[in-house]
Amino acid sequence: MPSISTVKVTPDLAVARVYLSLLIGNDAPERLEAIKEHTKEIRFALGKRIRSQVRMVPELTFFHDDSAAYAAHMDQVLSQLDIPPAGPEQDENDEDTADERPRLFR
Repeated sequence: MPSISTVKVTPDLAVARVYLSLLIGNDAPERLEAIKEHTKEIRFALGKRIRSQVRMVPELTFFHDDSAAYAAHMDQVLSQLDIPPAGPEQDENDEDTADERPRLFR
């Protein structure tokens, strides 16, 4: 079951770019093509629902939104990083560290 993640509509409401999240399964391109084949039927159903609110039903173009999959991938990459724990904080009055700080913070 696809879910709509974002819809971007032109200012004149003539075109709506619909971004679909197709998370489950690896056949996202095939499912997107199947949805694109039914664009006229989807637009007709949309027109029946909003015909009293708009003059013209927008043309629909569908795109695959893989931002959720990308976010999951980045989460996995970040969890695999080996980040050492922070060392003990040094005293700010220490003269050696004061010279290492940028002039802006002195």
